[in-house]
Amino acid sequence: MRSKERKLTIEDTLYYIGLALLFPLFVAGPIVVNLLLPQIGLPDKKCMLLMVAGIYCPGCGGTRAIINLYRGKIWESFCYHPMVIYGFIIYLIYMLTHTMERLHVGRIKGIKFRPIYLYGALIILVVNFWIKNILKLCFGIFMQ
Repeated sequence: MRSKERKLTIEDTLYYIGLALLFPLFVAGPIVVNLLLPQIGLPDKKCMLLMVAGIYCPGCGGTRAIINLYRGKIWESFCYHPMVIYGFIIYLIYMLTHTMERLHVGRIKGIKFRPIYLYGALIILVVNFWIKNILKLCFGIFMQ
């Protein structure tokens, strides 16, 4: 008699990916940002779209946002690129609720993957792109 195998769900797959990201996000990342970057510095290269077309790309500010998040400067991180904070919060909630569900803590169920999370990220990306470029092109306010 064969035992029934449990089929891997999208939530399981995302949880395992999240587990694989624990070390890079919470051990290696802070070490690189707080110990190595002060020694070697960031490269002076700018975004190619900014250099050629004079506008910010949708990802401009992402690296600085990650660095500031690791340094505990939440507001600065948000100002450089709000999607970094959004992604971090979604990751923490997802991992926390799924870990608690797997450990059978109370009646907590892990949040389910929903396309709305991706749509939220896309909206943040587009709004951030437009705000930065309107401030730069119309008012001369540079965000980097």
